[in-house]
Amino acid sequence: MRKMNFWKAAVLGSALLCGTDAFAADSTLSELAAARGRFVGSILNSEWFNNSLGSDATIYESTHKANFNIVVAENEMKFDATEPSRGSFSFTKGDKLMAYAAANGMQVRGHALAWHSQVPSWVSTLAQQVESAGGSARDTLLSVLKTHIDSVVGHYKGKIREWDVVNEAINDNGTHGWRSEGSVWYQYIGRDFIDSAFVWAHKADPDAKLYYNDYALEWGMGTGTKAQFAYDSIAVRLKNAGIYITGIGTQTHIQNTHTSTPSNLRTLASKLKSIGMTMQITELDIGFALGTAISDADYAAQGHLYRQFMDLFLEAENMEAFVIWGFSDKYSWLKDQSKYNGLIFDSSFAKKPAYDSLVASLKAHDASTVTAAGSVDPVEWESGSTFGKATYVIVDYTTAGAESVGSWNGDVAAGLPSFVSTALDGVTGYMDVPLAGCDQSEESCGYQHAIYTLPDDAVSKNVLAKCENLLITMRGKTETNYVNVGVNSPWFSLQYGRAAEVGSWSEATVDLQAVRDSAAAPTQLTFNSNGSGVYVTKIAAAGCPDDLSPIQKVSKRSNLGMSFANKNLYVNGTDRAKVELFDMQGRPVLKALNVNGSVSLQGVANGLYVVRVSTGSVSLMKRIVIQ
Repeated sequence: MRKMNFWKAAVLGSALLCGTDAFAADSTLSELAAARGRFVGSILNSEWFNNSLGSDATIYESTHKANFNIVVAENEMKFDATEPSRGSFSFTKGDKLMAYAAANGMQVRGHALAWHSQVPSWVSTLAQQVESAGGSARDTLLSVLKTHIDSVVGHYKGKIREWDVVNEAINDNGTHGWRSEGSVWYQYIGRDFIDSAFVWAHKADPDAKLYYNDYALEWGMGTGTKAQFAYDSIAVRLKNAGIYITGIGTQTHIQNTHTSTPSNLRTLASKLKSIGMTMQITELDIGFALGTAISDADYAAQGHLYRQFMDLFLEAENMEAFVIWGFSDKYSWLKDQSKYNGLIFDSSFAKKPAYDSLVASLKAHDASTVTAAGSVDPVEWESGSTFGKATYVIVDYTTAGAESVGSWNGDVAAGLPSFVSTALDGVTGYMDVPLAGCDQSEESCGYQHAIYTLPDDAVSKNVLAKCENLLITMRGKTETNYVNVGVNSPWFSLQYGRAAEVGSWSEATVDLQAVRDSAAAPTQLTFNSNGSGVYVTKIAAAGCPDDLSPIQKVSKRSNLGMSFANKNLYVNGTDRAKVELFDMQGRPVLKALNVNGSVSLQGVANGLYVVRVSTGSVSLMKRIVIQ
């Protein structure tokens, strides 16, 4: 790997741009950290990877870019995300993180290779099958883990600065021994899965720093404590065995009342320094108990506690990275932990006293007094994407004749989509798409879908399987709608909660990875929401092969039709229809194949149902009342 003095380059660049007082009052966290040769970072939340930040996308990214020089994926580099089925690896979202880091001068932490949680079900199923057949589940899972580490670390070799190789292998009971329950790795392999994971990770990328990562290490050392066990049984044991390990990561998910924790971590950092190892703060947040009122004094105290951790970080010679598990209270996992408001920006992305306290600590520690992390490789990343750069316009309702491109139908009680030619917020031409307008989990509402049948050209070219993303330009009608977008053949969801903002047109991105993974050839898009409806003005696909024509074509509408009367469903436009009947919870009630003319529903109990009629690549849906 080519080494350079990254810190000198960063600091000199800032000085040239900003003058001699390069780190004055308005300096950001990343500028102050870089001047001291250290990393201050945050995760990118899953909402960022899934393009579901809506109108927050711009301020979210600008805040993150301005303040952090190291980044971690919240979930997208874990086992279930990177190897969802055996031997089938998905690096799309991890690669997106790498491209972001490279473009913004950030380093990357990889999280996490071996963990008891977020392991796909196929791993335990495989072990059970091998064991039932009389084979060695231990040998099988060692092979699985080695292949996973070789593939994932190898994919990012020379690019990721440090990895959490093993995460949370110590249990939570009073003895703090190995996590023997709930860990497929310990259950079938034993303790040495840890040793093997570090050996394989080091072999896959000899330049990467390798960490053991865990929570509750901040509660102090001593007999029976988790920190002592991690120090003795992981750090010291692996070192004595000649297995490469850089150090220990302390997650440090705490509450505002846990005021003794910074001094406890000073002790752990000192112990690790004594054996030549590093300690990182990897997942810090300082939350308040859910339901408690928070005063200005409470926020000030929270900030003081954040500062104590930053003081420790800057004063310890064997620390390099200070990572917060999120940055805005609007996007935080803490609500799932019965805590809230634990980060350094509030839900409006305004700086909190915690942010100011971190800045104050950095400014109070002159760069000359802080031990720098040393030479660093800037991340260089060229996208390995197999996708092209073309955009294929499926339908653009601002163009003449677009209302005949493809067709809309569905089972929404409020009616079918209709074309509107008048101007709205600068857009002339769009579809008015009614949606449920009620809680679809309630029986009285039931799941309701508006369905867009793709034009023939898009179907014949299998656009949804060949392109990277869908781009849907839409607007909320009377309120912001969060729309779930899916496909047919087979029916499944692509992504949930695409935001259609009220009052303005916005482009929602929908990842088409699920289509590619399924090897399906969808002919229709489905839209459902508890909201009352959206306006759609354009549907396009991005990241398409260059040979896919982006020209919109007008296709003929299908002649398929249906009507219902006297407990008989009448079908026209085909002599080989498939008819399916569902109750309002989506459960199948009746299925008839090769229907020519009509099918009797005389034996079906009275009630509200959804009927779907399909032939070839075209289907219609409608609500009916049987009485």
